[in-house]
Formats: sequence, C-alpha cells, structure tokens
Amino acid sequence: MVEILCPHCEDEIELDDDASGEFECPLCDGEFEWNLSEEQYNGSKLVITGSVTLLSNIIHGIGALMLIIGLFTNWIVIITGAAYIGPFGAKIVFYDFNFSSSWFSMFDAEMGDPILGITGILFMLLVIGAVILQTTHIVLRVINHLEKSGAIIISPEMYHKVQKSLWPTSLGALLCTSIGLIIIELASMVFLARELGTIPRPSIFVIFLIIILIVQVVIMNRERIYTEQYE
Repeated sequence: MVEILCPHCEDEIELDDDASGEFECPLCDGEFEWNLSEEQYNGSKLVITGSVTLLSNIIHGIGALMLIIGLFTNWIVIITGAAYIGPFGAKIVFYDFNFSSSWFSMFDAEMGDPILGITGILFMLLVIGAVILQTTHIVLRVINHLEKSGAIIISPEMYHKVQKSLWPTSLGALLCTSIGLIIIELASMVFLARELGTIPRPSIFVIFLIIILIVQVVIMNRERIYTEQYE
C-alpha cells in the first residue's frame, strides 16, 4: 500500500502500490488521478476539456438564440396582458386596441418623455451590443474548432487572438444584457410606475435569458482555466 494526500481535502488515503487511474477520495468524495501514464494523462485531459467545450458550445448556442429572439420579445411587463416594453419601444394591447411607440417617438412632447426615450435608446443599443458580442463569440468558437480539427490553418498570432477574445465576448454579452435590463427597469419604475399605478417587472423570458448567460460565463471560465492548464 502507498499513502498519498488527497489533492482536495489533503487528508491521507491509502492506495495499492500498482493502482492507477481515476479515484474518489473516501473522505471528501473529491475525484483525482493517480499514477497515470503520459498517454493516459493526455487522454484524460482530452476527455475533460472536450466535455467542458461541448457543454459550453451548447449553452452559448442557446444564449445566442435567446438573444436574437429577445430583440423581438417583451422584456418588461408594465401591466400583465396589456402593456409591455421591448428593445425597440413600448406596446399597449387592450382588446382591439393595439398601440406601439418607438423610443425615438418619445422625443415628441405629445407622445412621451424625452428622458425615457434616451434611456430606451441606450437600452436598445445595449441589447443589440449583446447580440453582436454573442454572435462574435459563436463565430470565434467555429474558427477555433475548425483550426483544432485541421480544417483551416491560421497563424499562431491569429489563434492567440481568437483564444483571448472568447472570454470577453462571452462576459460582454452578459454585462450588456444585465445593464440594459437594469436601466430600462429603473426607467420604467421612475417614469411609468406612479402614472400607471403598477410596478413594472422583468418578463419570464428575460429572467431565463439572464440565467442562461450567467451559466455560459461560468462554463466559459472553467473552459478557459482548462485550456490554460492543458495547452
């Protein structure tokens, strides 16, 4: 038997002298590798990074799809079933009455408040920015995959730029979306809540969108750590 320290809890555990492979610590349930050959170790690294990358690809794809849909979806519910705010303006639906107002029309004194219009335009630009960043991230992922599979050949400098751009584009999409939501939520509460006698709230779609973007950033960070460790 050989005594080793668990890399997670650092308590002593015993293994057979010829033991090798992946093990689970009986004390903390942490998984670790021991006595792997170089070939086994490299294969293990490929499995780990490949699984994380696949999950990251799926989550980022879902995030991109939801952001595109979000361009044409209600983000703030002012009055359930009647009044909403989206990236391009406000909408009121009441029986046969259907009225939409863009943020630019808010500069008309008879149509709305110019400050609300400016806030709405900023919100719109942030949402569009999030879509652009997420789309750019997907394109970078495709380039990265094609380069690793040998389908295309790019210079080491370009490959380095692609790798370095993955993290900020993923995080940027989350930041633009979150800041845009906060801005338009505060604006709707300041300019509309008292007048309409209701508290505006984010739609269910936007809540799920934010959750997906947070998850993608967490997974992207883990993917980045593995890439830096193994490459």
